[in-house]
Parts: sequence; C-alpha cells; structure tokens
Amino acid sequence: MARELFVGGQIYTGWTAVTIDASMRAPAAAFSLSARDPAWQLIPNAAAVLKDNGEAVLTGYIDRVEASLDAGGWGKDVQGRSRAGDLVDCAAVHSPDYWRGTTLGALARIICAPFSVPVHVDSDGPVVQAVKLKPDETAAEALQRFAQIAGRVIMPHPDGGIIITTAAKTPIGRWVAEGFNVVGASGAIDYSQRFSEYRIRAQAPAPPEDEGGDVEGEVKLEGAARDPRVTRYRPWRQTSPDSGSLAQVTDRATWEAKVRAAKSAVVEVTVNGWRQDGALWAPNTLVEADIPSLRLTGRMLIEAVSLTLRDGAQRAQLTLVSPEAYSPEPVLVKPMTGEDPWGSEDV
Repeated sequence: MARELFVGGQIYTGWTAVTIDASMRAPAAAFSLSARDPAWQLIPNAAAVLKDNGEAVLTGYIDRVEASLDAGGWGKDVQGRSRAGDLVDCAAVHSPDYWRGTTLGALARIICAPFSVPVHVDSDGPVVQAVKLKPDETAAEALQRFAQIAGRVIMPHPDGGIIITTAAKTPIGRWVAEGFNVVGASGAIDYSQRFSEYRIRAQAPAPPEDEGGDVEGEVKLEGAARDPRVTRYRPWRQTSPDSGSLAQVTDRATWEAKVRAAKSAVVEVTVNGWRQDGALWAPNTLVEADIPSLRLTGRMLIEAVSLTLRDGAQRAQLTLVSPEAYSPEPVLVKPMTGEDPWGSEDV
C-alpha cells in the first residue's frame, strides 16, 4: 500500500520508518518518520497530511525536524501532531470564560474555533449546568475536564480535529487471536491504584426551612464500596462538594472501585498490518481477543493504537483494556444558588 506525506503541495514517499499514535486518552494524534532521501526539504510548522493507500490517517503540523549524517549516509527525522496538538500546548483563552446551560459540543466549538480545529460530535451528552475556565489551564485540559463532567471521551479525528463520543459498546467484527494475526503480546497487572475500600462523602439535598425560616444544618451522606481482590487494608476517601442521595453517592463509590479495577490490567498486542478487513485499526473499537498464553479470552476495548513501519514490516500495536475502564461516571448534583459561584457576570 502507498504511504504518502503531503506538505506544501509536495508528496514525500520512501519513508524508512514511521510511527503514528492515537489514543482515547488524548485529543491529538502524533507521528514520527524517518527518511534517507536528501531531496526532503521539510521545516517545522508546515501543514502536513499523512495518508495510507489514499486515506488520511493524520492531518496536522510538523513540530520538529532533525537532520543527521552517519556511516549510512544522510538522514532526516520528522515529528509532528494532528491539528489538535495546539489544544494540548496552548492556553484556553475566551471572554467570557464562564458558561451556563450548554453542551460539551458547543463548548468545544467555542474553545477550538481560534485554533481552526474541527469538532465532530458523535454523542454530545447532557446539558452542563455551569462551567468556567481555570487560570493557566490549556485548551485540552479544559475540554477533558468538561468531557468528564458530561461523561464523554475526546479523541483525535483523521482530519486533525477532535471527536466527542462515548466508549464503544457495539462490536464491529474485529478480532485478535494467538496463532493467527497476533505476532506479539504482553500483559501487565498493577494494583498500586486499587484500594480495599472506597468511601465518598457528599452533601445531602438542601433540607426544608424550619418554621422560623432558618435552614437546618448541613447533612452529609457517605457511600461505600469494596474491592474484594485487595485483601490488605488500603482505604480511599474523597469528599465531594456536590450533593445527591445515598444511592447516588454509593453508586459513585462503586463506580470508582469498578473503574480502578478495570484499569489495573492492560494488554499490549502487536498484529501484522495497519488494517483488518480493509479498515485501519483505531482506538475506541471493541475487539474479540483470544490469547491463551496471557489467559485472555473475551471482549476488550482498544484504548490506544500505534501504527508502525520498521524494516519493511507494517504492524499495529494495540493497547487493550476492559470496556468497564470507560464506564460513565455517575453524576452528582452541583449546588445551585442564586449567585454566580465564581463571581462572573451573567452570559
């Protein structure tokens, strides 16, 4: 398959190596490639499009160019990211910096507009009550924070923009199997972020006023959950400024335990080729895994993909996690008052 780099109206081919990384954890994709062609005249900040067999894989900018000379001759290494890389580096600047009653998609378009980063909304989520930019946070940090509130994921799009979506729930027939398309695999289990018990304290909904017109004292609720796999004493505590019922607070503690358990096991699988059944391997894809050597059989979620070309071999490294690692976070209710909690003017 033809692999091409489009920069400034020129087409660059003949790469000796390339890596393209995309993940559900980051809004921007990244690439690095190497060439031995002295005709390559590339500079940082140039717009670039990477294509595989005519299909855009990444659209963005060149960040860094390194030229070298060794016994093998002249070489050039090029690194860059998708257009959303500017969101990762740059401050989120907007006036006003506070919004009420809007959606994640609308907020993303406002924040991304100055950077000319396209926004694709697959699943917008609920209306967000109130959000405010924090001092010194980057555009990507703000978007990721807003996405957590809305229970959504922000991922890179091949056109350089971002996708607002949820974790995949419907299989599309992808599979990885030991003895068939798997050429390498490794698994890691890490209990350092798992705890024996989880307790979350939150405020109960505002009580009614008494007969004298005074509000009764604040009531705190505590939700609890356990992780039976963590057998030694390891308590986890959190106090939330939000309010909710005892059932909601308990659901939040249960979610914390479930997601941390799901994230504790990660499998890295390497397969031949960048595609299966004609489609590129991509993050946020459910895959049926059968790797007996790692005692892994069942449905997994592709969290990240690294497409590589080395020594003529085209391969994809897939990071697999349990689908429960991206379970939506139960939302508690923000305290509502007649005043703007940040002292901003109405917008």
